[in-house]
Amino acid sequence: MSSIFTSIEFYITALAVAVIIIAFFGTSDNATEATSDIYSPMLLTGSSTTAAAEPAITLRSMDDGSIEVTRHGPLVSNKDC
Repeated sequence: MSSIFTSIEFYITALAVAVIIIAFFGTSDNATEATSDIYSPMLLTGSSTTAAAEPAITLRSMDDGSIEVTRHGPLVSNKDC
């Protein structure tokens, strides 16, 4: 009986059941249409990053393998979109 929890078939079945449950509870009759905003990436120099008038995100790869994410620019509220 304990060997069933170590088989790949058990985990595939458990994953499928989890996906079905999430899909069932995640659907809504009142859901609105999904929208997406696509922004073109730009290459900013170090001096233009802090002076950007538009909101911007800076990604830096550190020597230890971690990633630093920094947001610059003014705050934008949802009502402006």
